Amino acid sequence: MKSLEVVAKNVELAITQGLNQLGLERDDVNIRIIDAGGMFKKAKVVLEYEEKEPEIPVVEETAEQALAVEEKSVEEVKQDNKQAEVKNPRENKSALKAPTEKEPEVEKAVIDYITGIAQSINAECEPTVCYSDTALEINFSGNGIDKLIGYHGDKLNAIQTLVSHLPIVREKQIRVSIDFVDYKSRRREDLAGLAQRMIDRIKAGETQISLRPMSAYERKIIHEIVMATDGVESESFGEGRDRHIVIRKTN
Repeated sequence: MKSLEVVAKNVELAITQGLNQLGLERDDVNIRIIDAGGMFKKAKVVLEYEEKEPEIPVVEETAEQALAVEEKSVEEVKQDNKQAEVKNPRENKSALKAPTEKEPEVEKAVIDYITGIAQSINAECEPTVCYSDTALEINFSGNGIDKLIGYHGDKLNAIQTLVSHLPIVREKQIRVSIDFVDYKSRRREDLAGLAQRMIDRIKAGETQISLRPMSAYERKIIHEIVMATDGVESESFGEGRDRHIVIRKTN
């Protein structure tokens, strides 16, 4: 078992940087959070992984077969990439599942954990629990709790990662989604409005528009809205924190 220690501004960023460096997905590593960081110190995580010997397949391919692969159209490749991102393969690989019944132990562990974080910044913490078709969802409200959202949800994403690694959550293997003052639903509405404004500009005559870099969650929302609209298409470009969407007219 090998390991990589990463220090970054927050836990989510440290994990992302480590995975990019290793070229692995989350399911390929065991994540140990050494220090969650804070306002004046950085987060530290350790990614543990098995180093595998590369598999070298034996392939017998004719020249005609090779040419057929090369002739795959650019549009097919773009569509494949876009569909892969919308499906979010990392989620597909995850062992987490929707709860089939109420999980009071998990509820208590998550609420206690978030309450402790809220108390550290003197914020109120009032949980609202519900069970959807996909996850145990807990929304926290209260005076000052919005400070845990961060810039475009970066703190919320980091705390979500910490929650997913709580022992009881890992033991039960159920998907838990946390939110602060309904930020996620409000953010989705904002992104839907942004996507529609960009679509309107494209239909009004602009050839293409590049959006600012976004998280995978935010890009997924934009892609879904664009895909539901005739005459426009979207594609992601860039790597890591620079990955962004370009919306353009279809040919």
